[in-house]
Amino acid sequence: MKILANNKSRKSGFSLLELSIVLVIIGILVYGSSALYTVSVDAARAKQVETTLTAIERALRLHQQTVGDLPCPADGTLVFGDANYGLSVESPEGTCSSNSYTPTGAYGGVVPTRTLNLPDNYAIDPWGYRITYVVDDACVDNADWAGCASGAGLTVQDNSGGSTRTAAAAYVLVSHGENGTGAYYRSGGATRVPLTGSTSAEEDENAHVLGDGTHGTWDTEFRDDFVHQGEVGNYFDDYVRWKVPAQITYED
Repeated sequence: MKILANNKSRKSGFSLLELSIVLVIIGILVYGSSALYTVSVDAARAKQVETTLTAIERALRLHQQTVGDLPCPADGTLVFGDANYGLSVESPEGTCSSNSYTPTGAYGGVVPTRTLNLPDNYAIDPWGYRITYVVDDACVDNADWAGCASGAGLTVQDNSGGSTRTAAAAYVLVSHGENGTGAYYRSGGATRVPLTGSTSAEEDENAHVLGDGTHGTWDTEFRDDFVHQGEVGNYFDDYVRWKVPAQITYED
């Protein structure tokens, strides 16, 4: 009599352990792809903001060479469509009006794109916030550029204010970066992006804003530090440009 082996059939499939391993691998791949995408986007935005700031600086230089002074800031509170949107307004000559704030010795607001013959989108950084423009009050009178050359006094420091890069800047441009702290909103309005408690002391110095988005204590000091994102309690992502008068009038 032939005895047949009693082979029990076994259903094919994945065990819970195998499924868990597969899911972990998929998660790692997705996370890695997402991280690479984020790095790529950040790099593209950094390049874009540098290009925009360079174009603004060229326009400021051309304005000085053509008109004889630097323009007043545009009013950052105005909405698109307002008759004065993007315009530098002086009344009388050498005195800025319709500006967003007036620290002692300077005028501040946003980039006057229309006065500089730039497209309106040049007033907006890659994160959707308006770029801050501050000009020394000695540099907005076309009858007295010599006064700017000898009297410009905006101060730009690095690190935590321990090293002064210049105490004679004619203007300062600030893109407030991804967190936007201190920037005027694209849509305008009286308030700006408020402090959140996650920025560095250097960034707070550029913001001049309170926790509710209203103006803080204005001064003429700014920070130009290395961008270092993601550091808890030391988050600085501002992009800063400035020039002293001699750099503006220098012929290539």
